[in-house]
Amino acid sequence: MGLPDVPRPVSRKPTWRSLIRGPHLGRARAVKYPYALGAVAALCAVGAPQLEARMVDARSAGPAAGLGVTPERAALVAYATTFVGTPYRWGGASPGGFDCSGLTSYVYAKFGVRMAHYTGAQYAAYRKVPRSRLRPGDLVFFAGLGHMGIYVGKGRFIHAPRRGDHVRISKLSESWYAQRYVGAVRPPFPRSASNTMGPSTRNPVGMRRPNSSASSA
Repeated sequence: MGLPDVPRPVSRKPTWRSLIRGPHLGRARAVKYPYALGAVAALCAVGAPQLEARMVDARSAGPAAGLGVTPERAALVAYATTFVGTPYRWGGASPGGFDCSGLTSYVYAKFGVRMAHYTGAQYAAYRKVPRSRLRPGDLVFFAGLGHMGIYVGKGRFIHAPRRGDHVRISKLSESWYAQRYVGAVRPPFPRSASNTMGPSTRNPVGMRRPNSSASSA
């Protein structure tokens, strides 16, 4: 015969659990500590894109360096993540708005790599990379070359998805991307590239204007 159940004393000291549901986790309780509501409200007041950008920056700072990539590639990934939250704009290739190939061409232009503002041209221009050997900075492609992004490490990539959305970090394992993955390429950095280079002031060769009829995600 087992020991009889003895009620456990309830601590009166505030804990993180009591701030949310009260001391009894089996049922919801009114929060007894009003200052917790103020903290939650402050978090909710932060815009989603800005909050996401800060979280992504923190997560993305480590992977590039951890994989032993060059300082240029680590800097490129860090630079790309600063655009998280930027609105999608068809034909856009500036911080005012990006489409997918506009984002990649703009980011790479900072590091002296000139590329066309077109997904098909970017895929055809560089050496193909097996998915198992992806490194931060590689370009990844989807949906019959209709979409692309920059690999940032740990199975994630940064991209400008679609109209009404904004630049964000997604996972290659997400069903839509996993089913439509085409391949990846690795643009080489020129010898003059540096992890301290300033933004390029020249338009990459083949960059289309927003009113161009060329199609690219």
